Amino acid sequence: MTPIVYPLSQVPEQFHNWFLFNPLACLVLMVQGAVLHMPVPPGTPVALAVWVVLLGGGGWWFFRSMKSALGEAL
Repeated sequence: MTPIVYPLSQVPEQFHNWFLFNPLACLVLMVQGAVLHMPVPPGTPVALAVWVVLLGGGGWWFFRSMKSALGEAL
């Protein structure tokens, strides 16, 4: 469901909002907009920012909670 080898314009309009639930699709759409000057659907920058905060915060919390176990495993 990530539009890497095809433009988002080939997908029916009714499914464009579903791409915002895929963090990799948001990133690919932003890169396509910057590099290939393709149109970026509205809401993609906000969705990408939300994914960065959620995944970054989740990773930070996980590694903080596993700090003692990671030291022993290494």
